[in-house]
Amino acid sequence: MATGDAAGWGSAEPGPGLAAALNALDLAAVPNSEIVDVLQASWRQVSHSYARFLAAIVEVSRTASVPDDPAAEGAVRRSQAVGDWASAEIGAALTFTGRRADAELAFAQTLVLDLPMVFAALLAGRIDHLKARVFADYLGDLTAQQIAVICERTVPCAPSWTTGQLALRLLREVQNIDPDAARRRYQRAVRERGVSGYLDSTGTARITAYGLPPAEAAAAAERLERLARSVKAAGHSAPERMLQADLLLRLLDGRYDGLSREQIIAAMLADPSTFPDQDAKGGSGGATTSARRAGAAGSVVLARAATRRRSRRGGTTGPASRTRRASRREAATTRRPHPEGPPAIRSRAGVEVRIGLSTLLGLNENTAELPGWGPIVAADARTLVALQHAGEWRIAITDDEGYLAHGAITRKRPRGHSLDDSARGGVVEIHVQARFLERLTAGEVDLDETTATAWAGVIADIAAQYRDRGSALRRIEAHPRDRFARAALRRYVQMRDRTCVAPGCWRPALKTDTDHTRDHWLGGDTVSGNLEPLCEQHHLMKQAGWTLIQTAPGTFRWRSPLGQVYLTRGDPIAADLPEPVPREPEPGSGEPPEPD
Repeated sequence: MATGDAAGWGSAEPGPGLAAALNALDLAAVPNSEIVDVLQASWRQVSHSYARFLAAIVEVSRTASVPDDPAAEGAVRRSQAVGDWASAEIGAALTFTGRRADAELAFAQTLVLDLPMVFAALLAGRIDHLKARVFADYLGDLTAQQIAVICERTVPCAPSWTTGQLALRLLREVQNIDPDAARRRYQRAVRERGVSGYLDSTGTARITAYGLPPAEAAAAAERLERLARSVKAAGHSAPERMLQADLLLRLLDGRYDGLSREQIIAAMLADPSTFPDQDAKGGSGGATTSARRAGAAGSVVLARAATRRRSRRGGTTGPASRTRRASRREAATTRRPHPEGPPAIRSRAGVEVRIGLSTLLGLNENTAELPGWGPIVAADARTLVALQHAGEWRIAITDDEGYLAHGAITRKRPRGHSLDDSARGGVVEIHVQARFLERLTAGEVDLDETTATAWAGVIADIAAQYRDRGSALRRIEAHPRDRFARAALRRYVQMRDRTCVAPGCWRPALKTDTDHTRDHWLGGDTVSGNLEPLCEQHHLMKQAGWTLIQTAPGTFRWRSPLGQVYLTRGDPIAADLPEPVPREPEPGSGEPPEPD
């Protein structure tokens, strides 16, 4: 294989032939049009070699000892059982620690013996060893039947997914193929929750919490993000990720105990240690210019907060309507305790949750999704939806393939389903297939009377909006020369595309910018076929030489500066889930075995 044969590099199977061709190649002489193909071929060869390495580990572990006898030289003896000395032999040969040798042996055995489809994909160079480890991590505790079902559904698609995307899909598969076992694993992990801290190689500290309920963790992270955005908007020069870290530390160590939101913002603006190093270089120990400016801004924040408090107390600084609105907000976000009870606890921040209508109606236990986090079990999702009755409820009606056919919002809520400690804000996206909606409104779905009565208003509103979908889409696209998309159009694009549309990015669409595919200043219209969600990083990538075309609404074609083409489309809204394959009960127990 030689330069000038780009198709050859792109299709070359890994093995001795490709290894020889790569070893003979002068990379500095490879044309621009071929260099990415050579990169991909090299990675396929690495994957192939790693598979051979793992197979060799398994063979070493099954090799039987031979007598110390010249006549035994060259003998080939294997056993079915792993030798007690196998890990030590591997560690000594490869200068691994005992722990690493144990881990590599366990991984090799899982992949070679228990996950043959995954091992074959690694050997063929279709996936890399990092994706193979994700498969082993998520599928290692399942039964052979469950593994076979999930591998048939995911291994063919894995080459086009990042490791993060693969992990989310495997978690969803595992939770749905055996909901009872998934629930037990989840409950056990929550029981073992905790916090750890350590110093990394830079000498700085890391704090990690584990075993947390996903919805509560997402709400905590959402509050940090909102606070950081507010501090940034008030004039702080630090990046939001840095502000989140500083806020986390100060909220945990007690420095901000008892402070209101406005006081926290003012304290951050007045603290020079929260500003980037570049603002302080050359200083003499005093506050930096940006810190002094931000400190002044902090005083303004506190003054405005004081004005609002006087208004709430009935002062003369604002109209009565403003006082009433502030009082309602305060009442909505704080549970009023009994006079002799514990202090009031503020409601947590709302988050985005995506769930099927059939799951909300109790017809199945399909997982829901916390965008940016992953799948969560149905029971927790229903509780989260009940907490967020005051949030925005989006309706995503899908076609037979699971993609968006119509998107809208509903102001209807099921009767008697809200909880007292409701969350502040949040987004609930309810998806329903058009065919199922037709059956539901025709009375062909068997619901218990309580559920049918509670959800009747919501279902009727969804059906009415779907009937009006044609005129609704025309209304949201009626302003093509607007500089920015209006709320309904922006919401529609977010529901359609799901995440940032850059290759491999899974930042939730709700937390991205709505970008014009063809720039507005170049004549691009503000319509769904010329809009897409892009995170800040990939917005900059588009401006740095990558080109983007929307070949059809929701389907995107990226072209890199080196001429490579990448096609992207958001995942189906209604995920294709496996049919449950529960574990066989243990003999005589009547219950499935507890997973390891």
